[in-house]
Amino acid sequence: MAAALIMPMIIVGLVFVILCVNLGISALLAQVGGWRALSRIYQDPNPSWKPQFVRQYISVGTVGYNRALNALVGPDGLHLKMSFTLRFRHLPLLIPWSEIASITAKKMLFGSLYDVVLRQPGTKLGFNGALGEAILKEWQEHSPALT
Repeated sequence: MAAALIMPMIIVGLVFVILCVNLGISALLAQVGGWRALSRIYQDPNPSWKPQFVRQYISVGTVGYNRALNALVGPDGLHLKMSFTLRFRHLPLLIPWSEIASITAKKMLFGSLYDVVLRQPGTKLGFNGALGEAILKEWQEHSPALT
């Protein structure tokens, strides 16, 4: 009877360890990359929007997230939220167009990389592909310094 309980206890223990490791990694990435600092300034008050771009690449500071970002490029700004597995300590963001200081596009071998520099806290975000192009286009339309 006791032997029959050992296997389920091992499985439950393993699931618990994997969950704790995932939460720890998510929290560490949010802190090191700067997402946590951004969420203090740009937390999205209404994070129930439907993503326009799903499973996209983003770099925040020195941390890159491959296929982890959902985004909406809207008239009020750039809406960002992480996929379910990385949501811990990664609150959804709304970055108004007026808070973007600059965007530079760099041609790469297989496309372009777009560096977005925020006014505060001076963090650099990196995007690629269609998402980066959409961000640049919308920012150019809404940025008072460019019109």
